[in-house]
Amino acid sequence: MSDILEVDTDCYDTRPYKPGDFESETTSLASTIYRGVFENGRRYQVVKEGRSWFPSDEQQWESLEAGHLIAIILDSHRKNPLFYAPVENPKHILDIGTGRGSWAVDTADLFPETIVRGVDLFPPPGDWFPPNCIMEVDDILQEWTWRDPFDLIHLRHMLGSFTPDEWDIVYKHCYDNLKPGSWIEHLEMDPRISCSDNSLPPNAYTPNFSERVLDAAENWNHPLDTVRTMRSGLEKAGRRVWARKPTVEEMSGIHVKQEEDGIALIKREEVR
Repeated sequence: MSDILEVDTDCYDTRPYKPGDFESETTSLASTIYRGVFENGRRYQVVKEGRSWFPSDEQQWESLEAGHLIAIILDSHRKNPLFYAPVENPKHILDIGTGRGSWAVDTADLFPETIVRGVDLFPPPGDWFPPNCIMEVDDILQEWTWRDPFDLIHLRHMLGSFTPDEWDIVYKHCYDNLKPGSWIEHLEMDPRISCSDNSLPPNAYTPNFSERVLDAAENWNHPLDTVRTMRSGLEKAGRRVWARKPTVEEMSGIHVKQEEDGIALIKREEVR
């Protein structure tokens, strides 16, 4: 009897192929994840319903792209405007809360020999990414399954994503998955509306609105004051932290668009 297996020509897969469906090392992305759930005309992720107050639709992608451009403009004087961490010849980089994936894609282009992973609760738009850029849908509060430790872990625009206790989990996961001597870089914004010359009346509508948003987020136990708490959160996880003061120039036009979505000042915290 022959050991060669014959092909069964009557066996075939009748399931329709959807170009948007693919598998990553971490999770299989079903079409329902791409569809999301709609509330008040906006689309939201379904991996962890109620986890994020950010929509996952074209309007939100545009806002995230505006934020990415602001960050690039702020550091356009630098050879590498994507991050400050003095990482040399990185092998593995992780972008948490990758959103549209702009930072991960640009970083993958800048470091073509580096594997750059972008992770979020909703798959980013687009059908093509650099071959060294891997987009994944996963809940980073769960146990991380990536085999290789990272040279750099990047976080940006994560306001309201976690409770204070969940932030502790995120930072702990980050530290547990770093190579020795590697870096975490966290860029965040302050939603409070203020004016450097104190010309904005204290009873003006805009600053009062931002305070109401902060109060609502606090009641939900997803505070939006991450820019003021991430330093202590990083220090609590056991690492040395310091801040870099960004220069603010050439970004006003783009910032107006982001301001419509309630986003204000930018501050960067870095840790080694």
